[in-house]
Amino acid sequence: MATPNADGRSTEAAKRKGASQQQVPQERVRISPNAAGIEVGAEVHYVAVPEDRAQEAVRPFGCCTQHLHALARGLKECGVETVAMESTGVYWVPLLEGAGGVGLRSALGGCAPCGQPPGPGDGGG
Repeated sequence: MATPNADGRSTEAAKRKGASQQQVPQERVRISPNAAGIEVGAEVHYVAVPEDRAQEAVRPFGCCTQHLHALARGLKECGVETVAMESTGVYWVPLLEGAGGVGLRSALGGCAPCGQPPGPGDGGG
């Protein structure tokens, strides 16, 4: 059974509250400093590269072949070696094939394990 402390909360609750109020370090260790992230969409892909590699760290790219070639060139020009992509549909397929074609390592993640995020039409926003 949880023991209450001076303010009436259990020590376990106090520990949880304290853990959530801990400071997050400003400087984080980069595991893959030459990595980029891509939010894959049906009409536009948002590409994020390390801030010190481009004037615009996050840029939108279209989904047509010429745009995908420009995306790949931009990643190579920024010294990117690894790409992490997030996609909830099938729009990642051309990107994954193109990434391998220009020598980029890629990883794909999806939202399915997280459940459907709130959005238009479902009362969530």
